[in-house]
Amino acid sequence: MKYFCIVLYIIVIFFLQVGILPNLKIFNVFPNLFLLISIGLTILIGWKKALLWTISLGLFLDFYSSYNILGISTIGMLLSSFLTQFLNQKYFKKENKLSIILIFTSAIIFYELILLFFFKISDTGYDFYLSKLIIRIIYSLILALPMFYIEKWYVDKIK
Repeated sequence: MKYFCIVLYIIVIFFLQVGILPNLKIFNVFPNLFLLISIGLTILIGWKKALLWTISLGLFLDFYSSYNILGISTIGMLLSSFLTQFLNQKYFKKENKLSIILIFTSAIIFYELILLFFFKISDTGYDFYLSKLIIRIIYSLILALPMFYIEKWYVDKIK
């Protein structure tokens, strides 16, 4: 039953990510809800338990996105999830809003830098605009805290 609830939650987020958010672009940018789910699950249930979900979400992003490099989103999400676990265990042991925002900020920036690195070394013709990066980070952070508390409620409910 608990896995059914998580899968149902991810299906709802899938429809938001694919169907609604592309129509709510700000400066041609929309947030990555799958990354937010991965970071939130890593904070709530730990890196090892969130690993399968992170890989699944990353693979979906790889197939859904227009990137020419298969696996780039999965690698970025896995490394961001690992960073999230490290920060959560070492520096932000108390769960308060500031620590959650700092973890999300660090993981989102890290993910975006990983994508940028892979795009630059693969020479895919990816155009980097710092303004779009900043807007994507801010847009994601606006949704991060509400999504985290929805995930927390969901995880507490299925335990």
